[in-house]
Amino acid sequence: MTNGIDFEFKSATIRKGITLLHHRSSKWKTEVIKLVFVGDLRQRLAERALGAYLLRHGHGKKKGMENVSRFMQDLFGASLSSYVTKSFGRHLLVLRGSAVDARFIPGKLDPLARLLSYVSELLNDPYLARKNFDVEDFVREQRNLLRAIAAQSDNKSQYANQRMIEEMFPEHPFGRPAFGRPEEVASLVPQAVANEVQRLVDEEPLFIYVVSPRKTSDLKRVLKSELKIKGRSEMKPSRITVPPMRSRFQRIAEAEDLTQGRLSMGYRIEGYKRKTDAHAAVLGDMLLGGASSS
Repeated sequence: MTNGIDFEFKSATIRKGITLLHHRSSKWKTEVIKLVFVGDLRQRLAERALGAYLLRHGHGKKKGMENVSRFMQDLFGASLSSYVTKSFGRHLLVLRGSAVDARFIPGKLDPLARLLSYVSELLNDPYLARKNFDVEDFVREQRNLLRAIAAQSDNKSQYANQRMIEEMFPEHPFGRPAFGRPEEVASLVPQAVANEVQRLVDEEPLFIYVVSPRKTSDLKRVLKSELKIKGRSEMKPSRITVPPMRSRFQRIAEAEDLTQGRLSMGYRIEGYKRKTDAHAAVLGDMLLGGASSS
C-alpha cells in the first residue's frame, strides 16, 4: 500500500524467466515501468553498481548523456534511471522508466512503446560495451560511485543502518553494502563491468513491474514486440542461509560512531511475516530504539 492506495499486481509470463507484474489504473497521466534483474548477493556487487551508473550513458546508436536527455525530452518528457539495491537476500539491478500516457498527447505515438524500444537497445548494445567507449566516462562514473559510498557516512541514519546490518551479519552476504566496498569499486576495469551487465541481462531472472491503464494482454503484446530480450532460467530459491542468532547482546562502540553520534541497535525477528507483522515490527523498533532514524 502506498499513500493509502492498495497496489495489486496481476502476474503474466512474457518469456521463460521473464515475468510481468501489472497494476491496472487510469488515475495517473503517466505509465510507469520497472525492470528488475535479480542477481546474487554474494558476488560482483561493485560491477553491477558501476554498471548501473554507466547505463545512463546510452547505447551504441544513441550514446552520451546529452543525447539520451534530448531523446527523453522529445518523448514528451519521458524518464529512465538505473540503480542497484538489496532485497530479500538478492542484489537487484533496476531500470525505472516513466512515459506520458498516449491518451493525453496528440497523434498516434505510443511513448511507452518507444521507451521500451530504447531500453531494448540499451540492454542489447550498451555504450559501455562498445570498442569506442570513452574510458574517461568510466573513470568519471567510478569517482561518482566512490563519492556516493563516502557520502553515506555523512547521513547519520544511513550510516547507523549500515553499521547495524554489518554487525548483525558479520562476514555474511547480508552485511555487504549494495554498492560494494570502496576497494572493490576502485579496482574495477571497463570490461569486467560490461561483462557482468551483459551476463545479468542475458541470464538472470527478470521481473517487469508496470502501472498502466492498459489491459494485461495489451502490455504483453507491447513487451514482446519492443523488448528484444531472450528467455532465461526461472528464479530459484536463494542458497544463502541465515546465520544463527546471537544468544546475548553484543556491545559495539567505535570512535567514529561515538564522535558523530551515529548509534543504532539491531535485532532480528524470527518467523517474520511481511503483511501481518510489518506494523508491529516498526512499532517495536521505535519503542526499543532500533529504528534507523532513532
